[in-house]
Amino acid sequence: MENKRVIGLYGVFSVGKSFIAHGLSSKFWDCDTVATDNLLAIARSLDKTDPYLEQSSYLAWKVLGKNSPENVIEGFKRYRDRLQPFIRIILDRAYKQRVDIILEGIHISPEVFQEYGDLLDAKPFLITISDKKIHWERLEEKCKDRPALLKRITPHFEIARSLQDYLVEEANKCHVPIIDNSNGKDETIESIVGILR
Repeated sequence: MENKRVIGLYGVFSVGKSFIAHGLSSKFWDCDTVATDNLLAIARSLDKTDPYLEQSSYLAWKVLGKNSPENVIEGFKRYRDRLQPFIRIILDRAYKQRVDIILEGIHISPEVFQEYGDLLDAKPFLITISDKKIHWERLEEKCKDRPALLKRITPHFEIARSLQDYLVEEANKCHVPIIDNSNGKDETIESIVGILR
């Protein structure tokens, strides 16, 4: 029996994960689409005391104190770790209920996907924007009707860039495909589909 497919799309904010997930869903129409932000909301509702869950990916360093390169990465890893039990629930559902799934969000850990290598056709993709200027333009476009969000995120743009560097390094170690979305979602989707097929 053929293993069910789980496509994971992860990366920092404003690299186009949600748009890509939507585009892939039109090509893999039988896939459920799950955003890890929804899992985060559930985690926060179940545990209102965990200081990491109160933060975002780019502010988790605050729990550790000083804003340093080491704390930015360590804080992010601890923040992401909080979501892995919930991501395993999604992967377990794909296996046990035989459901194809597209999972998108910053919280995906490639190592957790690898745990299901014998049970699922589970492939994570790291979505990046290598060009800093283009990344900033995508952020502005995302926030064009949400000026408060842009104002809140802008001071942390450089942290997001450093987190992307870390994720690229991690992806290379885990042999995860790195897809540069600088040229837009259509080219990115075709690249992903080419790898999946």
